[in-house]
Amino acid sequence: MDMRSYIADFIYQKKMFANKNFICPLCNAQQQQKVAIASIQNFIYLDSNMLSYMFKDLFYTQGTKIFKYKDESYMRQKFMDRQKIRREDYIATQKDSQTEFTNLYCVVNQNLRIKEPLVLSNCPQKHIVDFKSFYEELKKIDFDIETKGLILCRCHTCNAKPIKTITSNIHFHEAFYEALNKFCKIENYTQMKSFTYQFQNKVEDGYIVRSVIFNHPKIKIVKQPKQGDIQNLRNAKTNEGFVDLMNDEEYQKFFGTTQIQGIQVYLKRYQFKH
Repeated sequence: MDMRSYIADFIYQKKMFANKNFICPLCNAQQQQKVAIASIQNFIYLDSNMLSYMFKDLFYTQGTKIFKYKDESYMRQKFMDRQKIRREDYIATQKDSQTEFTNLYCVVNQNLRIKEPLVLSNCPQKHIVDFKSFYEELKKIDFDIETKGLILCRCHTCNAKPIKTITSNIHFHEAFYEALNKFCKIENYTQMKSFTYQFQNKVEDGYIVRSVIFNHPKIKIVKQPKQGDIQNLRNAKTNEGFVDLMNDEEYQKFFGTTQIQGIQVYLKRYQFKH
């Protein structure tokens, strides 16, 4: 249903059936609140991600006018594009351009090698979860992260404080992703428990310096690494791409009157959750 249609139906029920319970126009289910005291933000919110990708992908509907919201794919891309520790910010924390990566397995699934690394930014050990496992855990709680919370790491700190928002808590590790892509091209890389990566100005110029094989008595060391991934992550700046739910006051600021180059623009105060 279009947002405007939902708003119109809500206003109509407010005027005509104020003493009755609100009936959702989407599913026709009767809600527990009387329309007179109901707030629209308790029933619907504007999914900015869906709106953005609708405009982006409508070209590919090939005239069918059917838009399929590829939630997993879109969320992955959101992390990679915006919700991340950028490569340049990570490298800026290093004392030299080499980093040893020893955390190669997903913290949620210890049998899964990390391919798309998400850092638990508030975890003391900066544990990493693979995107695939992260998304599976979201499905288990029906994506209700704000209410149910998400526990991805069982250390004392993470276990005591479930994640309630993605913002400021989980970030895509862009530099590690680059290193992993080079690492996975090495022969027998699945037998290795750690590796050292040399960052360069250009992504294509980076290379693997050193790798360690499980239980191997003789390890050839090209150059001893100077700094590890965990320490770099503690110093690196994070970038936020997801938007937390706003309260009424924040919405009034967000949807208020705005001046753009001397032209006054008025935005509707819908007070939706974002």
